[in-house]
Amino acid sequence: MYTNISNDNRSYLVLCGTAEYLAGNDWLWVARFLRIVVAITGVTLCTILLRIQGKYLAFHPNARILLFCHHIWAILQSLSQLIIHLFDLARFSPVHKDPCQYLVTTFLSLFIRGPASLTYHGQYWSLATFTVERCVATVYYRTYEHWNRTILAKILFLLQVIFAVIGLITVLIGLDLSQLKPMTSISSEKTSSRISNYTTSMAVVEAFALGAFCGLLYFNKRKKAQLCESTLTEKYQIDENIRAISLMVPLVVTHFCCFMPGLVFFPVYMKIDPNLDPRSYAIFVEIFNCAPFYPMLFPVVLVWRHKMLRDNLRRAMGINNKTSTSVSLRTDGRNEEQVQHFAVLKELWQ
Repeated sequence: MYTNISNDNRSYLVLCGTAEYLAGNDWLWVARFLRIVVAITGVTLCTILLRIQGKYLAFHPNARILLFCHHIWAILQSLSQLIIHLFDLARFSPVHKDPCQYLVTTFLSLFIRGPASLTYHGQYWSLATFTVERCVATVYYRTYEHWNRTILAKILFLLQVIFAVIGLITVLIGLDLSQLKPMTSISSEKTSSRISNYTTSMAVVEAFALGAFCGLLYFNKRKKAQLCESTLTEKYQIDENIRAISLMVPLVVTHFCCFMPGLVFFPVYMKIDPNLDPRSYAIFVEIFNCAPFYPMLFPVVLVWRHKMLRDNLRRAMGINNKTSTSVSLRTDGRNEEQVQHFAVLKELWQ
């Protein structure tokens, strides 16, 4: 059929046929709609969590800043995923007689897919830097409570951004921006090996974060059992370490379950199909890329694990609002903080 066609034209026609397949595959259409729903749900739930969080971030300012940054990374991840799937929805919706009109340049794919890749890298390093902060709090538990400056959190957040940008640049080096693609992707045959190696390193970071949090929780609980004649400040700091880490461990486990499948299976897929056939790769991404579910599960896990958040949610919904009503009768604005403060202390010393 293609005996009189050059290899370049033959490859071009193959890309056009692949784009037509991606545009007409019913399962991929269902997956796109589901991903859009997941992204919108993630943004909505994370926004609600920001509104009802109250004093659940009653940790050391460094931990509070880093947890808030992780929250923002989750929102940005959902927004970037929403952009990708809305773009694909708009691109594949028209019926073109010439399937080559579905093709997009790598340069355009970079603008569509690049922000999502950046937020993924930010998510990985967000948990890693939070681990570093909790390690510092554990080592310097005698004096950490008196560290009023947030310079540590600011440095760690800056490192999050720097490493996320380095990760994105690592993916982009050697990429042909003029290359036509049937799907919005910033990977190619030339970069697949490097991306595979980088993905493997991120899997190591993910596993390190989970192991470090579990280890820190065990160490702090053991340390608390050994504290007999320590000062109240030291005991409080150990309790805060336990409370902060106990809050984060379910998040880290959820993050691990959502991100690790892609981090593990992507390098395996690269070994099996280094040419990245768009047809099988698109299906692979929809099956094994569970990361978009994390922003949706992130608020659910926090509310499930933290009683104060559940109480705040009930008050926001007007359920069991007796405490809120009695507090609203006062006008000095301090009673709400007092109620939440003693609720924190009650959880802390249970």
